[in-house]
Amino acid sequence: MATVEWVGATSGDVSVATNYAGGVAPVATDSVVAQVTPVNPMTTGTFPALADFTTTAAYNADIGNSSGQPSFGNVTGVMKLGHRGNSKISSSGTITRLKAELTAGQTCTLLAGTTTRADVTGHGELVVGASAVLTNGYLIAGAKLTAEANGTAITLLDAGGQSVANVTGRNITTADVRDSFLTTKTTTAVATGTFSGRSIYNKQTSATDTTIDAKDHSIVTPSGKPYNAATDITTLNLWSTATLVEATAGTTLTVGTKNIIGATGASQGSGGGLQN
Repeated sequence: MATVEWVGATSGDVSVATNYAGGVAPVATDSVVAQVTPVNPMTTGTFPALADFTTTAAYNADIGNSSGQPSFGNVTGVMKLGHRGNSKISSSGTITRLKAELTAGQTCTLLAGTTTRADVTGHGELVVGASAVLTNGYLIAGAKLTAEANGTAITLLDAGGQSVANVTGRNITTADVRDSFLTTKTTTAVATGTFSGRSIYNKQTSATDTTIDAKDHSIVTPSGKPYNAATDITTLNLWSTATLVEATAGTTLTVGTKNIIGATGASQGSGGGLQN
């Protein structure tokens, strides 16, 4: 395995050898690094299967644009995006781990392929397009996630540190939200969701969540919800310091079983609920 450096000397085509330092294009199992501002940014061509792909803060350019973007196959190690431009990532295979360090106003868009794990830090935004699959997403330190409709569920959504996630038409198997915000829209269902700290769960969907735990000073609300499902949440475990808003702006949030739990974790029975 070798590491080759992108410089974009002659074009934006990642398949062309002259665009790499030393005039040698990557081959399967190589790693690619982009660590200087290129003559031409990456806009087209196809990478072989890579071990790792890395951009640093010194790579002051975008990856792809509205006219075109390079195509990735498998990335078996880590795709680490540390540059200060936007990224449009299209893959015909699987990216094992994406580590995106995004500043405010910076966007990384996954257009196609499967990303097994994405770690997003900073105040930028990860967009998961309708043709892309995200298995596990970790949002850290104010990161943002926008996920468009897709038939494959997000297995784990882990959000902390004032992060914001908006998921539309894509189910979530497990959501762990701490001091952060989750909004679900259209047909998104959450199988198991835990909200702690001062988190807000804004449920705007017609789908039924299975089990939701609202702890600490978290809030569960249907604000902006255009649907009235027969049962919106099958079981809601509501800590006494948390808040459930069951009706707002002409919409209602219907709960099958509501368990009110004291600050010590002891159950105080079912059916009462806290309402605003």
